[in-house]
Amino acid sequence: MAPALISFRVLLSAPRLSAAIANARGTHAVFTVSSYSFESKTEKKEIRILDLQSGNSTLFLNNSKAHDPCWLEDENEIIWLEDTATGLTELYISNLNVTEESYSVGKFDGPVSNLKVKKLADGTFAIAVTGKVTPDGVLYNPEDEAKPFSKARITLHQTKENGRYRYVLSAAGLINALEGTSLECPMPPFGGLQDFDISRSGIAFATKNPENLRGPVKLPRTLIYYIPRSTYTGDLSGKLHLVDVPGSSGDSSYPVFSPNGESLAFLQTKDPENVYGGNCVVVADLLKHESKVVDVLGVEGRKKGAILSAQSVFWNKSSTKIYTIAIENGRGLLFQLSSGISDVFRPFPVTSDGTVTNISPCGPLHANDQLLVTSSSLIDSCVFTLVEPAAGKSRIISSSSKNGLKFGLSPSQISEFWFPGAADIKVHVLVVKPSNFDESKSYPLALFIHGGPMAAWTESWSTRWNATVFAEQGYVVVMPNLTGSLGYGQEFIEAIYNNWGGSACIELANCFEQLKGVPYIDCTRSIALGGSYGGYLINRIASQPLAREIQAMVCRDRVFSLPGMYACDLSDFDADLGGPIWEAEAKANFDRWDPAQHTDKWTTPTLYIHSDLDYNLPVAQGLAPFTILQRKGIDSMFLNFADEGHFVLKPENPLVWHQVLFGWMDKHSKSRDGLGSRLAK
Repeated sequence: MAPALISFRVLLSAPRLSAAIANARGTHAVFTVSSYSFESKTEKKEIRILDLQSGNSTLFLNNSKAHDPCWLEDENEIIWLEDTATGLTELYISNLNVTEESYSVGKFDGPVSNLKVKKLADGTFAIAVTGKVTPDGVLYNPEDEAKPFSKARITLHQTKENGRYRYVLSAAGLINALEGTSLECPMPPFGGLQDFDISRSGIAFATKNPENLRGPVKLPRTLIYYIPRSTYTGDLSGKLHLVDVPGSSGDSSYPVFSPNGESLAFLQTKDPENVYGGNCVVVADLLKHESKVVDVLGVEGRKKGAILSAQSVFWNKSSTKIYTIAIENGRGLLFQLSSGISDVFRPFPVTSDGTVTNISPCGPLHANDQLLVTSSSLIDSCVFTLVEPAAGKSRIISSSSKNGLKFGLSPSQISEFWFPGAADIKVHVLVVKPSNFDESKSYPLALFIHGGPMAAWTESWSTRWNATVFAEQGYVVVMPNLTGSLGYGQEFIEAIYNNWGGSACIELANCFEQLKGVPYIDCTRSIALGGSYGGYLINRIASQPLAREIQAMVCRDRVFSLPGMYACDLSDFDADLGGPIWEAEAKANFDRWDPAQHTDKWTTPTLYIHSDLDYNLPVAQGLAPFTILQRKGIDSMFLNFADEGHFVLKPENPLVWHQVLFGWMDKHSKSRDGLGSRLAK
């Protein structure tokens, strides 16, 4: 078999680009690039400027401590944060054309991040950052014990020095917006920039309120709060306003102000009793104190199999249109709404392939909408595209791998098909073949099972489960979007409720049967791989006939014992099973879907991967099934990361992850002893 064109070393050391943010004039965009060298054991971080006309990028700053670059609104200046050796954070500003004259605005007494900037009516700038605080509400110092997240904000004032304007911090300094409350923002463990926004009229943020409960499990609702402000230098305490939707009690998220500051858009689940309910878009008129719903699912469409559930919210420059990203048939597409729409409305698709991760409005205020779109695909890690929705035009500005050519990849490697599902439905599958694919040959199978379960495989790049890199090791990678997946209708999503180990397992077996008829796939050399909920399905099918036809499995951070999940920090997991285990009906569901009840039928060699700091799925959920296979004398292996959580993120650990994983796969699907050869490298 020909050598792989892309090794996992190439993947892990390749530059990783952030979303590109356009300036107000629509001439340039700023983005960050990070890369890691396994030779020098160092990480390199750059801030770069992209010329939106030529597509060329230039180095703005080469500094591994710099992060969160933003534009100063209509100014041609960039502001960013920079970590210091003492644990403090410094704020810098520089003109785009005079980088050697960058200057420090001031320092903060601890680590802060998630920088957002908004120009106010008086010419000053409001800035929001997030950082940990002490119980007294003071910015946390690294030498102290970590405390919950909170927000702080400052204001910049402009002064004139040697004929040039420079900015200084206001005398008010940092102000803790949540002081005196029990609220946290960003929300751990995955919160970030999407949890809050600022405008000329104030600040809005999403947070869990422990005093406002929802659903039968009585969990804290996630709510949107608004702090109206015309200035950011005074006391913010006692100014919280709940942004509510009459008659709705679902969870809210992703608040985004309109550029004119008069409206606030955010996402909200429609049904608090339904853990799989989709998101609609809510628009709150801050002047009239009214909220209206842009029902992306459609009130009637929900019953008819409507596809979309909004994942994010963006405004155009003139505050007249809203854009949202939603998954549809394995693509993360951009859709256009109108802020004046209510009730049932079918959004207009702006993109048709790949997966969009961010958009940035650019160009003059009153010109036709022009959007700088950041996206990726299965063969390209980052693409910047200028899109004009009204004209139906788009132009690729920059592609990190030249549409795959840089690595010898091509769109011809990607295909898709549908197969009969567990019910009267069709299940969608994405397929990735090696770049040196020869249809006259046969290849071992890598059967991917995604987590969630409310998630989906999409045409997107990943630095963890990268299907293209797996394919380049000599596998045909098959990625079915099973019952519960996003992008195929609300009924398809909700069918997973109290059905964790049912329809999805039937569909995996159906998919495998269909693959037996594909001449270039050798199903006698097959590996099944799943993580999180996908790992649960690995443990579930381990006792079923399908596992007898699979040579080996890989199970990462998974559920082994459903009752054991009460030791995790996912306090609402039992809502998926009909309620708490002590209720009779729910107890029957636990017993029905619990993999630990069927280990007598386990015979398939399995590699278990689990991390000590994974509190979503504690490490015992990985040790227990590994011990069972060891006791039964079945080939098994346990890979443990003592310093990782639910995702393996530290620079060196993913290298070991890939070495061991590919070695295990080679050992059980190829003739040579792949495990030893991989580890020897």
